[in-house]
Amino acid sequence: MLEQDNISFWVKSAVSNGHYQDAQIPPPLHGQSQFDVAIIGGGFTGLWLAYYLKKAQPEWSIAIFEANQIAYGASGRNGGWLSSHIPGLSSVFQKSGSSLDDVRLFQKEITRTVDEVKHICQLEDIDCDLYEGGMLTMSTNRAQSYRLRETYKHDLDLGFDTDDMVLLTGLQVKEKINVAHADSGLWYRKGARIQPAKLAFGLKNVLSQLGVFMYENTPVSGFSPKHVQVAGFHIQADHVMCCTEGYTEALVRSGKVVPMNSSVIATEILPDSFWQQANWHGRELFSDASHLFFYAQRTEDNRIVIGGRGKPYQYNSQTVGHGELDRPTLDFLYGRLTQLFPYFPMKIEHSWRGSFGLTRDWCPSVSYDSNTQIGSVYGFGGSGVAGTNLAARTLCSRILKQDTALNRLPWNNFINPKWEPEPLRWTGIHTMYKLLKIADAKEHTQKPDKTTWLARQVYGFCGIK
Repeated sequence: MLEQDNISFWVKSAVSNGHYQDAQIPPPLHGQSQFDVAIIGGGFTGLWLAYYLKKAQPEWSIAIFEANQIAYGASGRNGGWLSSHIPGLSSVFQKSGSSLDDVRLFQKEITRTVDEVKHICQLEDIDCDLYEGGMLTMSTNRAQSYRLRETYKHDLDLGFDTDDMVLLTGLQVKEKINVAHADSGLWYRKGARIQPAKLAFGLKNVLSQLGVFMYENTPVSGFSPKHVQVAGFHIQADHVMCCTEGYTEALVRSGKVVPMNSSVIATEILPDSFWQQANWHGRELFSDASHLFFYAQRTEDNRIVIGGRGKPYQYNSQTVGHGELDRPTLDFLYGRLTQLFPYFPMKIEHSWRGSFGLTRDWCPSVSYDSNTQIGSVYGFGGSGVAGTNLAARTLCSRILKQDTALNRLPWNNFINPKWEPEPLRWTGIHTMYKLLKIADAKEHTQKPDKTTWLARQVYGFCGIK
């Protein structure tokens, strides 16, 4: 049975409402255990990959090996954003050799992924509270409004249509969500709220019915071509796929992906009187354009879930374990909430942290070697709910040697640089966030017309212009 040690409100709520079911008991492992595909990691990437492979090759034996339980990691702890933004930076992909057309294809495919996930949930009867209300980003000062206008122009260049996104005045923002201090906004038509643990558990139930073997509480200690070291056994597999996201570095020791922390809180169930005053009837995904931005959603049971970075990184790439949230970060997120809705006092009932994977150039990689038949996916940078689905379909296309447009996406065999060694890594990441906090304060008090020089220098130094 699932352990619930402070993982997240999502997991606890899904379990208490009967959405978690124990999978069919897989065959016991032994020295001669053999599979067509071994997938390391029971998060969204591994679940989606098993789904698409099993649908395409129903005769294949597929096994998922998860060190804890399905949805233990970022897939059960994120903010529930099914976003239409590409994971990664288009400028970095282009500097690395991808054409603008390929980046536009990437954007087109990730936008389509919102519909793909919605379609699969309907097809497989997965109830994950999916609601397509779009995405709304607000600004609270002139510098943030400048960034929204620049984002608008950038996204038009990537292929968004003027019907896909709309620049809003501060008054128009408040007509969608009645928040304080709205200066302007940018609304995207595509984007959906989900309950991530219910999606993960729903996929798990579907895979169990399809005959995919799921070995929970079964950590992998190493892998090589056609072999996986797990639970004291050498397991044979024709294809070995590493889908461990924020937990990748502990297994592969490549130095290319680190676990970053995402911190989230959830309010109590809020009464109708609040929602009438807040006017949040469209259930849009909601964020702001500050450097240390928040992200929020209105849940199916009428809570607000809001997240941000808090303490971004733990020394020597440690993950957050069960995810207990520190008090200063909780207070910081609660402060953002009260700034948005000062007219209504709220209580916080749940708080947690999760670890997602971040590469040095902020771009994900989907790799597959047809000679060794080893694949890997990592580095979604906090934008993995939609990205994992597209990555799984990309990897499936390559495993099955299909000639599809997905093989042209810029993240295919994308080579990420290594992070700096400790203590430079810890110092650099924390310094970046401290400087961006200062930049946010300057933009709030000094009210410049554009992004501050300090923030531009930080982004330039980090290679994320």
